[in-house]
Amino acid sequence: MAEQKCSADDMELSNLSTKLESDLDIKDRKYLFKTYPSCFIGSEAITYMVDNNMCKSREDGILIGKRLLAANIIQHVTNDHDFLDDKKFYEFLPGDNGGSSFRLIYYGFGGRAEALRLTASLGGISFEDEYITQQQQAKEKSDGKRRWSGPPEIVVLCKKGNDLQRIGQSNACLRYIGDIAGLYPQNRLRRALVDEVLDSSEDLAGSIVMGAIYGSYKDDEEKKTKICIIIKR
Repeated sequence: MAEQKCSADDMELSNLSTKLESDLDIKDRKYLFKTYPSCFIGSEAITYMVDNNMCKSREDGILIGKRLLAANIIQHVTNDHDFLDDKKFYEFLPGDNGGSSFRLIYYGFGGRAEALRLTASLGGISFEDEYITQQQQAKEKSDGKRRWSGPPEIVVLCKKGNDLQRIGQSNACLRYIGDIAGLYPQNRLRRALVDEVLDSSEDLAGSIVMGAIYGSYKDDEEKKTKICIIIKR
């Protein structure tokens, strides 16, 4: 699959909008007896951007909001207003790719990708699966297309559905997905406790794999050869 690239502006807006969509108070709101689902308030978005050093002033925040509107990332709930520093309601629009947040690259079974899929599902995050074969993996690794040594990898998608950033290492992918799904704690202490479980699970998985290797071969030389093959993969 050919990779389409996003411009620097696309990347900046996509990163910013992902953060806003994650942290703003998005909920159903009422105005004149009508309910507008899953929307946020323009002035609150500007306050958030100023407080989190995303812009230097409220005027800059208005300009960013206008850029988000122009990029079809957000819109006024009735399409009647530009982005304003007041209590107007705005909503995030799904991307042209149907709203997928990332593409998951892995083999056609659960393995190390299963936790990534489950986390996205629990958090209500849409994603795409790209299944590969062992032969594809060997060729793409030889061609230098792997982020590290092998899958799973995720490709983060910008709002237009184009490739934004590739991430390797299953636990790094899991933490990223957990973060955008709202399942990875923002509190440092709670986050450290989650990391403790993840890292312990990684140690356990490594022990199981190495135990299987050492228990399956008759002599030390055969074990060493197999380990070297796995490391090179």
